[in-house]
Amino acid sequence: MKKIENTINKLFYKLQALSKEEDSFGRQKFKEEIARQYKYGNDWVQEFLLEEGYLDYLSQDDILKGVLAPEDALFMEKVMKHKNYSLIPCFDLRRDLGRISNKLYVSVEEGKIKEIEIEINHRMKELPKGIGNLTSLITLEIEILFSSDNIFGNQFFPKSVKNLTLSCSEGMEISDYFNYFPNLENLKIRGRIQEISQKPTIQLGESFTKLNHLKYLEIRDFKISSLNCIANLRKLEILDLFYNSFKEFPISIIESIKSLKMLGLGGIELSETEKKRLKKKKIKLL
Repeated sequence: MKKIENTINKLFYKLQALSKEEDSFGRQKFKEEIARQYKYGNDWVQEFLLEEGYLDYLSQDDILKGVLAPEDALFMEKVMKHKNYSLIPCFDLRRDLGRISNKLYVSVEEGKIKEIEIEINHRMKELPKGIGNLTSLITLEIEILFSSDNIFGNQFFPKSVKNLTLSCSEGMEISDYFNYFPNLENLKIRGRIQEISQKPTIQLGESFTKLNHLKYLEIRDFKISSLNCIANLRKLEILDLFYNSFKEFPISIIESIKSLKMLGLGGIELSETEKKRLKKKKIKLL
């Protein structure tokens, strides 16, 4: 801890000295040092730069040129044409910070993107090419505001992605393209409308059965025609089905998942018989 304090103190005094430079060269040096420290700094350094407001000095161009590695910068340049971004040390901090000026968040480690939010809209109807070059990407969160047949396009995705969140509005359909992410461990698919007639729909087909590493699956506020494919998820431990609508609740399929430990069913009423069947399988209701 003492070593961390010394590092932060040295950084503070260095940035304080640079901030007093009044000429354009000095101001540029100040911003370059902030970018360099953030790019190569550990979590403590990144949080210090965020909390003390130093990141506010960086423009979108400063992030591209000073914080990101070349291949990651090429991808970010494409998404930054449609949306501005704020740096954040890790996505867990979003709960405390909230949303800053309607910007999206991206987290970086040694110049490589590890977490990113992306918005699909009428200007950017699918993920830009080059996302496969983000070899350190672990968490991908996509807000779908524009209906598209395939937001993923026809491209390669990094095998490093372990956490995927898809959020969409009414009248949309999430298609079966999950085989793009073979190493997923956590998948969240969220609708925004609770009215049954307006809920988006989701197709869970053959590619979904290939998610051999999936441990957590959340599907909320959707119309689901079938959940047959989840029976093949051999590592699934937590299944969250809050506020979905089913033609018939798939109790037999859920029972067949031997690895399942917890089941979330907010807004779905089970019969006493169904509850007993789940209890017999030692599946805890959330």
